Amino acid sequence: MCPTEAVSRLAVVKDFQLRYKALSHRNCAPEVLQEEARTGNDSLRLAVASNPQCPADLLVMLGEDPVAEIRAAVAANPSAAPDLLRRLAGDTVPAVVSTVAGNPGTPQETLDGFIHSEAEAVLEALSANQACPPGLLETLAGSPRMGVCIAVGGNPSTPVSVLSHLLERGHDIVHKMEEAFGRTYLLYFSPPVVFLLQRLAANPASPPEILTELLTLASSRVRGSVALNPGCPVSILVELAEESDPRIRRGVAGNPVTPHETRHLLAVDPEPSVRLELARNKRCEPSVLELLAGDREGSVRLAAVENEGCPPAAIALLLTDNWRTVRLKALVHRACFAGMVLEAASQVCSSAYGREVTPILGDLAHHPDFPPFLRTMIVHNKGGSSFGYQGLRRPDALCR
Repeated sequence: MCPTEAVSRLAVVKDFQLRYKALSHRNCAPEVLQEEARTGNDSLRLAVASNPQCPADLLVMLGEDPVAEIRAAVAANPSAAPDLLRRLAGDTVPAVVSTVAGNPGTPQETLDGFIHSEAEAVLEALSANQACPPGLLETLAGSPRMGVCIAVGGNPSTPVSVLSHLLERGHDIVHKMEEAFGRTYLLYFSPPVVFLLQRLAANPASPPEILTELLTLASSRVRGSVALNPGCPVSILVELAEESDPRIRRGVAGNPVTPHETRHLLAVDPEPSVRLELARNKRCEPSVLELLAGDREGSVRLAAVENEGCPPAAIALLLTDNWRTVRLKALVHRACFAGMVLEAASQVCSSAYGREVTPILGDLAHHPDFPPFLRTMIVHNKGGSSFGYQGLRRPDALCR
């Protein structure tokens, strides 16, 4: 986490993008927020209004801002006081009101009042709010508006009985479509009911019975979401890993509870997007990430090195990757250490005759423990091949 002093300095620099990011950072100093909240620049006030650590008095002031987008940012702020949210619930702009309806900190009586709203955006935001009481969610699930039902279906706070009702409703619609257009209709088209079933499939509150029922549908969207759901039984995940559709295998690859043996199989999957999803999985085992570090696809190697669990052996390999972005990511990874960098430099220096190695050594030279004398050699050998470094074949030769 960037320290308060550094964030506060960045909040007053000339670079506009840096200022915006600094003002919306939770470590920005209150006195800096106080000053910038009164600026004439709408975007900077928006950054202050969206900061979760914004002082209460500033949020009250910005809640009366003439720009609706800024008032909406206040309404979305988790630090907004209940009284402020009550006031914003009466705003004349629907976007502000819908944001209040979606804020978990909105008072219960205010949420109850939104059930009578005619604005679909407000009802959808209320349906997606995890603080919405079960009774309201049950009422909203009976709405004729599919967008509202979709939001209820994806809400982790929705009771299982309501989820089951939505599944039954969705199945009825699908059955009518299949009667009219054939069983393969959902393979090629995604009507709104598919998004309802997809939300049910992705909802962590959906029990195994609902997930198993959803797997009987032809839609890859729905079945792929079941495969990604952490609540999916392990036995089913093992079966789904062998599906011919890569979208379903991709869901298994991204699931945090997929068994170790199955992940090892997916690490050599013929579909690059499956291996990419596996490399992004934060629960992926070091041994699997080590396999992915040698993948032929650069995007997979990049995802592996960006994974915090990437092991030292994989980082050592990626320090000399042909893709510069991967090399630099490996260099700043927390598993990277000085000895590893020296070993990588030694390997590069003794690589095949004629290989262009100066760019790789130049990137390794960013490490604070990189040999100073070799930095000098790099400067005088720009664009040079490995021939000029052939005498430096061992890590100890670099430690002068």
